[in-house]
Amino acid sequence: MSGSIISIAGMMGSGKSTLARVLVDHLGWPLLPEGLRSRLYLNDLFVDEKRWAFDTQVSFLCEKAIRLKGYIESGQNIILDRSLFEDVEVFASHFYFRGKIDKRSYSTYKELADHFLEEIPTSRLTIYCECSLPEIERRLSARFSEYENFYPEGHISDIFSRYKSWFQNYKQSPLCRINSEKHDFRIPFVADKLGKEVISILTEPKTIPNQLILPGFSIENYDNKNLEILEEIIPTETSILRSKFKKRGAKSLRFYPTAYVAAPFTAIAQHNEKEAKYSETLFDFDAPHGIIKKGPYRKALNSISIILKRMGFSVILPHRDINKWGGKMLTPEEVFNSCTRDLMSCDLFIGLLGLSHGSHYEFGLAMGLNRPSIIIAVKDFQESFIAKGIRSNNKTTHLLKCDNLNQISQLLKSSDVKNFLNTFFSLEEMKR
Repeated sequence: MSGSIISIAGMMGSGKSTLARVLVDHLGWPLLPEGLRSRLYLNDLFVDEKRWAFDTQVSFLCEKAIRLKGYIESGQNIILDRSLFEDVEVFASHFYFRGKIDKRSYSTYKELADHFLEEIPTSRLTIYCECSLPEIERRLSARFSEYENFYPEGHISDIFSRYKSWFQNYKQSPLCRINSEKHDFRIPFVADKLGKEVISILTEPKTIPNQLILPGFSIENYDNKNLEILEEIIPTETSILRSKFKKRGAKSLRFYPTAYVAAPFTAIAQHNEKEAKYSETLFDFDAPHGIIKKGPYRKALNSISIILKRMGFSVILPHRDINKWGGKMLTPEEVFNSCTRDLMSCDLFIGLLGLSHGSHYEFGLAMGLNRPSIIIAVKDFQESFIAKGIRSNNKTTHLLKCDNLNQISQLLKSSDVKNFLNTFFSLEEMKR
């Protein structure tokens, strides 16, 4: 059984990634963000577009399509941050018509894109983030002060024009739009209503005459289902069962970017006979995970969370957020599924590996997902043989070393860490 896709469309600065994060929490589907490997091309691209445009577009296309195909074939429902159609019809065409990709290369790119588009099902729903050009420019300026020097002259305005044309001519899937200037979906009650409207559209389909979705079809042509936030342009004709959506709740609402903090649990936790008896009668495993009580270790993990939040990250600290420092008794399967789901939707991995099997698994998954990772080696903690082999590299891994837990906070505030993070995220924008 194949999974379903909800695509979030829109140009940079339109609120696209924030909207995707909102729906992750309100629908319970994981997010497939823009690929990190591909984003690493961007600095080179805007220095020499003619040299790097083709490579960059092929990287974005292939990385996204391959990952998406894997999810869909495994039956996983997914929220997609920017559709393949946008990569092809907005960005690749932008570089081609500006002469940055030659005709022969563009033909090759189109053949590759057509192959992937035939292999991957279209979205069950596409939501387009609408925003005016002045507001987009204002947001990009807030994101990083040198944005006008980063993008070539005319780049933003041309992408904006192509997006307008793309939206007006898009017919590949059911389509809604949301005005991100009018609706601030970071506000919990707005996000909650938005989530309900999306579920309503997908679970209460309506069949419409084919002629209504031909060119010239407008929003006035049909019943709008009393939508207040979303504006429905092309309705969906097939439904998804409501049981396929599982809201996480407004309290867990996370926004881009998200950091995941992994660290040993069971080896640090305290155990007692009452917990062991409870575990043996209810769950099929040898010993409970125990309780991490207030103290230096818990304080150190919380301090990591606080520093990351001050930088602008949403933080997932599984010890605290998944099992309440051990106060919530969970089966190994529940812990595995929750940690895997949250890690797959994160943007940054922070790990104290020690001898923990779980932390090693999480770091391995982060590496497989090509997530930037900061590994903290603490002298007081015994490390596994493989953990001792981790080194900083110029791509996605940064190693920090310290003698004890108290030194972690200072290390995370260092210029080396900030320089590493600024390779992938705009810390100045995130603070605003």
